[in-house]
Amino acid sequence: IFNTSMNFVEGNPTLAKVTNLVRSTKRITYPKTGSFYQVLSSDVKSKSGINASCVILDEIWTYPNPDLAKMLTTGSGDARSQPLFLYLTTAGNQLSGYGWEMHQKANDILNGRRVDDTFLPIIYGLEEGEDWEDEKNWYKANPSLGHTIQIERIREHFQQAKQDPAEEALFKQLRLNMWLKQNIKWMPMETWGKCCSPVDPEKLKGRICYGGLDLSSSTD
Repeated sequence: IFNTSMNFVEGNPTLAKVTNLVRSTKRITYPKTGSFYQVLSSDVKSKSGINASCVILDEIWTYPNPDLAKMLTTGSGDARSQPLFLYLTTAGNQLSGYGWEMHQKANDILNGRRVDDTFLPIIYGLEEGEDWEDEKNWYKANPSLGHTIQIERIREHFQQAKQDPAEEALFKQLRLNMWLKQNIKWMPMETWGKCCSPVDPEKLKGRICYGGLDLSSSTD
C-alpha cells in the first residue's frame, strides 16, 4: 500500500511539490499541517496513544490476534472530525483468527443479523457451495476481471488447480476469496469418496499392503 501511495504522490506534480518522501522510514510528510503518512510495525506496545485520522489494516487474515488492530482503532481518531479505519484482507486458510472474525461481522451486517451504522461491509468472493469451476463465478471475486486482471492468467491457474490439490486450495483462497477450512488437501474429497467401498480380506491375501497411520500429535 505504501509503495503504491508513494508512486501516486511522485506521479502527481502538485502532491510531489508540497510533500516530502522519506523512503528509509516509509514516511510521507505534509509540512504545512505537520501531517504524515507512515508504515507501522506490528509491535503492539509502541502503538499506544496514536490519534490517527486514518488507519489502514492490510491482510488482516494474517493477524494472529486482534491486539494490534484494537490498539490502533480503540480511542484512536476521537479528536478527529472524520476518522476512517479500513480493514482489508484476502480470505484465510482457516476459519479462525481476527480476519475471520471481521469477515463474520461483515456477513452478519449484510444479512441483517447485526446492526452497526459505522461499519460498511464489502465482500467480493464465492461462498461455500458455489461452483468454483464456473468462469461466471470468477467475476464475483474479481470485479475488475478483464480490465486490471486478464482472464487468461486465471484460466492458467485454474488448469493447474484441477490437477493439484495444493494449487486448488491456493486458487480458491487467492483467486476466488474463499475461506478454507484447511490449507492444503492431500487428496480431493471427491477422490477420497471413491475409496469408500467394501473390502474383502480374502482377496488381499498375498498382496502388498500399505497402511496410513496417524502417529503424531502435531505433524504427520
